[in-house]
This record gives sequence, C-alpha cells and structure tokens, in this order.
Amino acid sequence: MPYKLSRSPRAGFTLAELMVALVISGLLMTVVFQMLSGQSRMVAVQSGKEEAQQNVRGALEVISSELRGAMPGALLNAQDRSLTFMQPRAWGVVCGVAGSTVTALFPITGGVDSWNVAEASGVLINQAATPADPAVWLPNPLAPAGRAQIQQVQVLAGGPNVGACAAMQAQGNVQAVQIATSQPLTGAQGATVVTYTLTQYDFAQVGGRWWLRRNSGVSGGTFNQQPLAGPLEANGFTLSYFTAGNPPVAIAAPGTNAAALASVRMVQVRVASNSTQTVNSRVQRDEGTVTVLLRN
Repeated sequence: MPYKLSRSPRAGFTLAELMVALVISGLLMTVVFQMLSGQSRMVAVQSGKEEAQQNVRGALEVISSELRGAMPGALLNAQDRSLTFMQPRAWGVVCGVAGSTVTALFPITGGVDSWNVAEASGVLINQAATPADPAVWLPNPLAPAGRAQIQQVQVLAGGPNVGACAAMQAQGNVQAVQIATSQPLTGAQGATVVTYTLTQYDFAQVGGRWWLRRNSGVSGGTFNQQPLAGPLEANGFTLSYFTAGNPPVAIAAPGTNAAALASVRMVQVRVASNSTQTVNSRVQRDEGTVTVLLRN
C-alpha cells in the first residue's frame, strides 16, 4: 500500500485576507466614531438650547411676577436697560401717627422680619381724603432725601386693640404694629399704609459676559446688584414702555420724570440669551418677550 503524506492545517492568514480584515475594521470604526460624534454633538446642541431657554424663561418669570405685584405708582426710574420700582411687602390700616412713627393694623404673616428692615425699605401712607379719591402716597418716594426708610418694626403686645388701635375695634387675624422711620409722617386714622422694598434690575458685564442683574439690597444709597440670569447677548435685555390706549402707545423711557412714570400702563421686557458651550464654534440662543400690565 503506497504511503501518503497528510497536509497540515494552515497556521495563519494570507496577506490578502489580513488587508481585507483591516479595511473592514477601519470602515466599521469610522462608522461607529461618526455615530458617537454625531450623538455627542446632538447632546451638546440640545444642552445649549436648554441652557439658553432656561435663562430666558427664568428671567422673564421673575421680572414679570414682581412687576405684576408692584403697587400703583411703583415705578421710580425707568430706563431702556434698567428699572427701579417699589415692591410692596405688607398692606395695613393706620391707627395713628406720631412724628416719624406710625402705628397700624397689619395681617398676621410670617413675621415682621420679612418686611426688610434695611436701607431698601420704606413706608407710604395714602393721603386721600376719602377711599374714592385718587391715592396720594407720602412721603414722596421719588425724593430719596424725603423717603421714609424703615428703622424699626415692633409688634405690640396685647393683641390688635391696644393703644391707638383700640378705637379701630379690629377683629380677625390682625396685629398692631409700630413702625419707626427716618422721616416725619402724616396720615389720618383709617388711611391705607404700605411697607415696601426697593427693587432694581439692570444689565451689565460680569466676568466679560453680559448678565441681567437684580439688587440684593441697598448700601449707602447704592444698589447691591447681583447676577440673576446669563450670559445674555450684548443687546440681550431691553425694556419698552406704553401708555393707555387701544392700541397702547409706545413712549420713550421715562427716566425719573414723575409725570411720564405715572403715565406708564404696560412694560414690555425682552431677554435674549446665549449658551456657555459652543458646538462647531457656534453658541445656541433663545429669545423671549413678556408684556406686563401695571396697576397704575
């Protein structure tokens, strides 16, 4: 029987097979990389859009809610990119006035500390002869030197019917409060009294970026401005003012002109924001506008 040699199994791949495998692997890696890179860009773009939208939405919600709650005649300084107004803290009824101190009945709330006993705080008393008359608030908040800044607030012990408040025969969830201020006051018993805090929004650069700012108080007559929303575009915060009418009539920024401020019935707020991160050297942006009807 003739002897036959057996062929041994092949121990490796040929060069052609290796080249084909490398080409296929490279193609697969390229496809996977492009898919992952595309998803990463999509995530970055979506994240940037959400950041810009949140900046715009948050800024508009805060400003509009505070302006809607502002008391009649609250505007003190209205510019194209800044706005100062009085934000009411508590409404009450005058029991009596003695010098620079007013005693009044206020609803029982979370405490007098929330009335912001600081340089930004103040008191106004309605001087109208009857409730039907137009309100005349004094001391005049447009005259800073005459503004009645709150210096001390004390809830009187013994319930609401104590001292000057006894004649009011108050009932319900109220308390007698004595407020000392920096200026002499005038006001008849039964008149409306309101405590307020000064609020200011403006637009400025912080760390090389534009931000909408809001004050955290007042010190030495200067508003302590803190970043609220941003970064915004270089022209990303504007204010427009309108008087009554159908349609409303746009007017120039009143500044501190008392007559022009009193004529403002609507404030339009525009905010435009950019994202902090870039994709292909581009930022995401969003823009929004809200129009607030004032109580004037």
